[in-house]
Amino acid sequence: MKPLTILVTIFIVLIGLVGGVVLAAWGGWIPLGQPFKRSPGPVGRVPDGPHATIVCDEPSFDFGSMAVDEEKNHEFVVRNDGDVTLLIGKVKISCKCTKAQWGKKKLEPGESTTVNVFWKPIAKSATFRQSVSITSNDPEHPEYSLYVKGAVRSLVSISPPKRWTLGTLSAESPTTIEGTVQSDIVDHFEILSIDCDNELVSAEWTLMPEEKIKAANLKCGYDVRITVPPGAPIGRLRELLTLRTDINGSTNIVWQLAGNRIGPVQFYPTGNVKWISEEMTISLRTFEARKGQKAQLMMMVTGLEDGQEFELLDAKSCSEHIQVSIEPGAALKSAKKKQYYLAFKIPADAPPLNITRDKGCTVSVKTNHPQAEEIEFTIEFTSY
Repeated sequence: MKPLTILVTIFIVLIGLVGGVVLAAWGGWIPLGQPFKRSPGPVGRVPDGPHATIVCDEPSFDFGSMAVDEEKNHEFVVRNDGDVTLLIGKVKISCKCTKAQWGKKKLEPGESTTVNVFWKPIAKSATFRQSVSITSNDPEHPEYSLYVKGAVRSLVSISPPKRWTLGTLSAESPTTIEGTVQSDIVDHFEILSIDCDNELVSAEWTLMPEEKIKAANLKCGYDVRITVPPGAPIGRLRELLTLRTDINGSTNIVWQLAGNRIGPVQFYPTGNVKWISEEMTISLRTFEARKGQKAQLMMMVTGLEDGQEFELLDAKSCSEHIQVSIEPGAALKSAKKKQYYLAFKIPADAPPLNITRDKGCTVSVKTNHPQAEEIEFTIEFTSY
């Protein structure tokens, strides 16, 4: 036999021996005609002999709606469906808000025990899902998980949330807005009051009909109506409403009431003035304090008596450096309408100021107009 042939033969034999060792270690020889299949490892391996099997027919429970700091619990029933004793080891929880108590930790075949899971949320959450993991000698499920889920809401809520908008206030009839106060947690509660610092604002409420409560999946609720009579000052209305109930531990709910009364005076921006009509807000933008700033709103005024001029009687603002005046405008052909300019001035060399809309600098103007005795604006600017 040639040397080359001998070397090739030895090489093939060595490959066969190494392959046999690898296959034996991997899971045994593969009989001819059968597909290759890797033997399962220790985790997830289905044992051939007797073994313990942990089972829970309902491993997930829905608490539904809960309140912050409200504690609920549920008992899970865990059973050994195996052939040998089930030994329960550590019980792990997914967060500090969850606690677990269990009965027996050694279950004979067919025997059951309970795992009592407690959940006490500390913050609102649209949804939550927490787990309790049980370790055991079940070779198929060395760690078996139970779950609790639900939602964490306020004891009482309002709808619409945060802000109720009246729109344009009527000068001739009351303006109203309707909303609801409800709970899907508390079976029954009473509204003690809905308060507002503005004496013009009033509130009334009635218990929701039973069919409305059921349709909305609530436990208790009220229909609420907020009313503002005619005669509110011209300008924007921004008030805070405060709800108080008889629920122990329930905090007061505060939300905003918004509206705008136009009246017989219409405002139009001029030049580079930024005017937000629905907010009755004028922006003087950003300017150098040493130069000062002046801006005007054109006013179209109706409802004056013959020969009467529109006059400024008084003006108050959040800063002594904001000056307000009324200046005559162009003569109009219509005898029922007159043009004026409302001027806002920050004098030169006034100290730098940063007045933003959220800080709420209000300018209140009193006039001689019988239907516009008081007009309120919000002003914003930054001077440097």
